[in-house]
Parts: sequence; structure tokens; C-alpha cells
Amino acid sequence: MVLEMYPVELSWVCGSKMTIVVLGQEESVSSYLCLPFREIKEISPKLYELFEKFVDLFSDHPDEDNTYLIFLYSGGRGRLSWRVFFVCTHFEHNSFEDVPLLVKFMSDFAEHFGGNPIYDVFVNTINGNGEFLILELYLTWNSVPRWVKRMIRGYRTNPRAFRLVFA
Repeated sequence: MVLEMYPVELSWVCGSKMTIVVLGQEESVSSYLCLPFREIKEISPKLYELFEKFVDLFSDHPDEDNTYLIFLYSGGRGRLSWRVFFVCTHFEHNSFEDVPLLVKFMSDFAEHFGGNPIYDVFVNTINGNGEFLILELYLTWNSVPRWVKRMIRGYRTNPRAFRLVFA
């Protein structure tokens, strides 16, 4: 499986949105940002702690280069204006014993951003054969860190395409 996000159409006239491909679906967003935890470590040590919790719970293969946060901003300030994907492209923890640990991490993920672990976070994809995990979190404008908002503004005029290939 391939996770790729790239601009299909860019037109910033009057604050219009760009069309990107997310998990094979075209979506209209204002901005997006994809960062491996290697980069996050330098930018936000507090957010990097989330990755360290993940590695403590699931020690088999997640590392700074195969685990990412992807921020999508669709505009506005409502509950669905921001989505954050937590992506691990080498995830081998999908057995019955791992489920409670995954639920624990999902709760930590939501709470780190001030989200509600019951309503705001869910498993987008977990693939035991492909060995990857995608979690998705819905956030409000106020829940997103300022540094993300600053960085994402820079990507509006020159969005960086990315492609993650899952094993």
C-alpha cells in the first residue's frame, strides 16, 4: 500500500483550497504538513514524547524515520477543521494482546492535543500483513500547536509532496 499526499490542483486565488490525494481519495484542504519524528524531535520535544510513549508500548520496529505525523487543515475553526494522522510504516503489533496497548496509545494521542479519546480518535488502518498503522484524530483550531500553524503557512505556497510506501 502507498500513502501519498500531493497537490492535484493548486490555486490560491481568494483563499481557495488545493486538492490533494489522501489514501487514494481526493480531498480539498487549505494546507497540509507531513513530518517524520526525526524532524519533530528538533522542533517540539514535548510532541516527541508522544513518539517515545509509542516506542515504549510497541518496541518492535517503530523508529524516527518510519513514524510520522501528518496534519491536514481544511479551513475554518470548527471541530473537523484539523485532522492529524499518526502513521507507522513498520508496525508488527496487531495481535489480541496488543489491542489494549493500542487503545492506551490512542488515548494518549488524543489527550496530547486536547482531544477527546472517546470521540476524536480512531484507527484508520491497521494491517498485519503489510505491517503498518494509521491512526486519525480530529482537532479544533485551538488544539493544534502554534508551531504547526506557522510551518503549515509556509507550505501553502510551496507544498511538499510526500509518498510513504508500506511494507
